[in-house]
Parts: sequence; C-alpha cells; structure tokens
Amino acid sequence: MTSPRAELYDTYVASIEEHNENRRELREEIAEMRETTIPLMRERLADIRRRAYASRDHIRAYGLKGSHAKADRDAIRSATADAEKLTAKLANALEELANLEGEYGEMLANGPATATRGVTAYQINLAGPKAFTAVAQKCLAPAKIRGVRGWRRRAEDGAA
Repeated sequence: MTSPRAELYDTYVASIEEHNENRRELREEIAEMRETTIPLMRERLADIRRRAYASRDHIRAYGLKGSHAKADRDAIRSATADAEKLTAKLANALEELANLEGEYGEMLANGPATATRGVTAYQINLAGPKAFTAVAQKCLAPAKIRGVRGWRRRAEDGAA
C-alpha cells in the first residue's frame, strides 16, 4: 500500500499534467482558428464581394437594362445573401476566438486546479514524494490538507 503522502504527490502531479494537456489543446485550437479558419472565411468573403462587383461592373459597362441585366442582378443578390451569412459566421468565429483566448489567459493565470501559492511543478518534482508534505501544504487548497497526521488518521480509519 502506498503512503498517503505519495498518493497526494501523485494526485498533484496528475493534476499538473492534465492542466498542461488542456493548455496545449486550447493553444492548438486557437492557432488553428487564427491560421486557417478565420483567414479562409475572410478569403471566401473577398471572393463573394469580387463576384458581386464584377456583376455590377458588367451591368454598368454594357449599360444593360431589363431582362438583359437579370442574370447579373440575380448574381448580385445571391452574392449579397452569401456575404451576409458568411459575415455572421465570421463574427461568431471571431467571438469564439476571443472567448478561447480569454479562457487560455485565465488558465495561465490560475495554473493547475490544485496548484497555487507560488510553488511550481518543477519544485514539486524536485522535492519528490518524501519532501512533498511541506510543499503540499503550501500549494494545495487548505481544505484538502490538514497536515500529515490528518492524512494518516484518515488513511488508517479507511483501512481499519
């Protein structure tokens, strides 16, 4: 049976690893949105606008009237509707990106769920399980730690 101190250490290290994994995934998602999703939407929006301008210029260049301009007017209407839909999607994507960046900022500011009070994961790893109790009392939530004796008593009560 492992000691309560070692279990606490393992729990803490696992929470740090989970936190780092979540940060990495969030960073990748933000990068994907910045590098591919949003630029593609902007490019498609520019293409739609070019289509509409080309149709408008065609009508003006040839002085088309009535049924001769119908196809170009329909193309302009279609492009306008597509542009409105894509603009709404782009606005949603930009808002989602802002939310993800805010979430990432919070994650960086807060650190792992159980790690606070200025003790880094590197220091914990250097300390190792034997020296961990003192470090744990500094960095884990006070409600979870009540000293080594409290952990031993609870472990013994659970085992008995």
